[in-house]
This record gives sequence, structure tokens and C-alpha cells, in this order.
Amino acid sequence: MPSFSSRVLALFLALELAAGAPPPTATVPAPPRDRRDIISSATSAAGSLTSEAGGALTSAFPSAVASVYSSLASSIPTEAAGGIIPGFDVPSVDDVKNEAGLSDDEIEQLPVRILNIPGFANLTDNGWSVLFHGQAYREPLENSSKLDTLTNVFLPEKDVDQLNETQQDQARNLTSAIYSLPVSDLSLTFTLYNATKDAQDSPILNLTFPLPTDSRGEFNQFVHMNDSIPTDLGERVHRVEVRTNAGDLGNSSAFLVPSQGITFLADIDDVLRVTRIYSPTSGLNNSFANPFTPWSTMPAVYTHWLESIPSAHFHYLTTTPEPATRMYESFIFGNYPLGSFDTRPYNFTTLDQTFRVRSVALRRALETFPQRRFVLIGDTSNADIMRDYPQLAKDYGNVQCILLRNTTATDSGDHFPYDTSGFEGLDNSTYFFFDVPEDLMGLDIENGECVNSSVPQNIEYGYQNLPWDPETDGAEGLKRSVTWRVVLVTGLLAVALAL
Repeated sequence: MPSFSSRVLALFLALELAAGAPPPTATVPAPPRDRRDIISSATSAAGSLTSEAGGALTSAFPSAVASVYSSLASSIPTEAAGGIIPGFDVPSVDDVKNEAGLSDDEIEQLPVRILNIPGFANLTDNGWSVLFHGQAYREPLENSSKLDTLTNVFLPEKDVDQLNETQQDQARNLTSAIYSLPVSDLSLTFTLYNATKDAQDSPILNLTFPLPTDSRGEFNQFVHMNDSIPTDLGERVHRVEVRTNAGDLGNSSAFLVPSQGITFLADIDDVLRVTRIYSPTSGLNNSFANPFTPWSTMPAVYTHWLESIPSAHFHYLTTTPEPATRMYESFIFGNYPLGSFDTRPYNFTTLDQTFRVRSVALRRALETFPQRRFVLIGDTSNADIMRDYPQLAKDYGNVQCILLRNTTATDSGDHFPYDTSGFEGLDNSTYFFFDVPEDLMGLDIENGECVNSSVPQNIEYGYQNLPWDPETDGAEGLKRSVTWRVVLVTGLLAVALAL
């Protein structure tokens, strides 16, 4: 099986329209060729392929080609379509140990770190029930001489030594986190504090987590607080500090969320921050090299909601793997209101959880707060969202609004088709496709308004943003479309067969 580094590079090249051979099968590959050279030669090969394939298929019946678009659109890389940066994978434990070159005894001497993800708490008959979730891990490559070589695999255009100091730190820190090792069977203790300055040294509660960390170093469970925290806190969300002495970096927060009110539950990439997941080069650069940047004026929209809706609770969800969580948290809490978090864990107990991470997290939130009204926020480039959001609105009565950024309206680089068929049958006053954040500013969310009537919708159900319209573009349009798709799908198939 190809190593983790080979798989990352192979997937990146396929997404850049490479039509070359499968990745090497060596367990530990030699340093890869410069990525700019490979992309250049792959582009030339792709040009030859597209000319031949496009000419061969322009004689096909337009109706037949149109019917194939559904399956072609589903061939877009699973990572990107599901909101994960293409190539952003997590290496196996064996991969990490091979790269670190350390013995088990040497690894045991490394400091344990705790990723303590901000959780939410709901009010039950037995008091507050707080969600504790995260991971215990070690970073064996943090100060390794190999770190730059591994970091370069994630950088599509420059090596790490060509970046400025800030970019270097970001790229190395994220790569080191990705190449972490889980700490299993670790007992965890937590101490909860009031989040006010005057009470930070007065603990509310000390508790031992019911279970040790699992085989992937993870912990994920609700814990009842009984009478330790007052239950009558009004309509506003209250924050408590959560600290652990089980390892370094384990401080976090938990948010006590009243039974009624409004929860804004948002994806992060390409609606709260500029990622451009649909462009592999940009997606990797914007995660490993470029500082995380808010998308347009979305922070102002969130500030408006925070200040105008007293019961507002903010929950952030990313399906990016857990190692990137700290960077996402730091970005969100530096630009948006504080709130609880969900990320992509390693361990799952069912196939549904494995392949529908977002849906599992969304359903948990909706079922934990059945009386709260939810506003779901995302973007059209994410196939998971386009499938899950309307389905959740049909399955649960507490989804008030679905607000979706139409990425194609403001980014000509988004060539992902998106499927609106899931919205058919929903009340069209409950979902809104917006172009810019200002489209959201005037909405009276608290009183149930979800749609800005000044922004044309013109929604048709089915795949949108196709690169060719079989009814209007004729044979030349068909050739352009087939050319675009053949190269993409060919590259993806080469990678799929090799992994």
C-alpha cells in the first residue's frame, strides 16, 4: 500500500487534472519530484487526452450525456465534496512511527497533550449534561529534522523554506499535528470554573471522566453535573471553563445552552473562512500556508446576531480531521462569537457514522435541543450539506432556516456542480441561497424570517453549475463539458485504483 505521503501527492496531482501513472508502492517513498514540474508535464498529457476524448464523444446524444451528469458529479473527490480539503488525510499510526524513527520507549517519554474540544450542555431532569469530547495524543515529529520534508508534501506551490516565518510556523505546526500519535487508556480528570474573572480560581466541580481514552486516544460522552451548576440561568447561553491536568494544552470551555432559543449551526470552510476547497491548490495553500481569513463580512453578520438575539447559541462544525481543530478554534474565536464545536473524530461505531460524519453531528445537536430553533448555515460547494440540510429539515421540526452561500455567484473558480433536488417539497420560505453576507443582515431571524425577498432565487431542482447545458450549448458545448469531465474523472480513477 502506498505511504501516506504518496497518497497525498497522488490525490493532489489527480485533482490538478493529472493523467499519469498511479503513485509508487514503496512503504517509505523517496522525496517526491518538485510538484510544479509534475503538474506542468501532467497538464500537457491532459491536453492530448481531452482533445481526443472530446472529439470522440461529441457525437453522443445530448440527452444521454445529460443523464450521465448525475453520476459524473458524484465522481468529484469525496473529500472536497464533503467539505474536506483534498489530500488532507490522516496517516496511520504505523506511518507516523516509521517517519518518527523512535522506539516505543522513546515515544512514551514525549509529553501528552489533550485536545479538549468546546462542548455544549443541555438541561435535563438531573441538571446539566455536558458533552466532553476530544483526544489525547503525542507529537513525535514536532522537533524532527524530517518535519520540513513531510510539510512540503502538503504545499502545492512552494517548499516550506520559501515561505515567510508566519507561514512556516503554520505549515509545520499543522503537519506536526497531523503526524500525531494517539494516547489510549488514559484516565482524564476535569475541573470546571465560572468564566468570570472574579471566579476563575474558584472551581465549581471536579470530576473524573467515566471512561479512559479509547484506542484512538479519543473521549466523547455526556456527563451529568447533578446539582453542581444552577439550572435557572435565564435565556442566555453561559460559558464555563473546563481544564484538565491529564496533559498539556487541555484548557477549553463548555456552553450551558437553555432549552429554548435559537442555535446558529454553521459549517466553517467557504462560508465563515476563505478555503476554496473546490480548488485543490488554493485549499491546501489556505490551510497550510496562508493565514486563516474570514470570508467577506461574515463576522459582522455574526456580531449582529449575537447583539440582537439574546438567546443565540453558536455551534461550529467542521469535518476536517481532529488534528486541525486547534487552528480552526483559534480562527473562529478570533473572528466570531464564542461557541461549541464539532469536528471529525477518528473512531466510529457504525458505517453510517463513518461515511456521514456531518449528519451524525447535526442529528446529535438537533436531538439534544428539541425545543430550540436551528439556523443551518453552509455553502453550495459541499455535497454533504446540500444532501443533509434539507433532509434534516424534513426529519426534524426544529430546523427554522437553511442559509446557503452560493459560492458560484462570487467565485468563478468554483466548477463543482451542486444538487438542489433535496429541497424539493420544503417550504421555500425556510431556505435561502445568498450571494454575499449583506444579504443576511436584514433578516428578522428571531421572528422566523429566513429569506431576503430582494435577492432573486429562481431555484430549479436538480444539478446546478454544470459546465454545459445540453439544451442550449450544442456540440461545441458538449465537447467542452466532456473534455472537462473526462480529465477530472480519469485522474480520480487512477488514484482510486492505486489507494
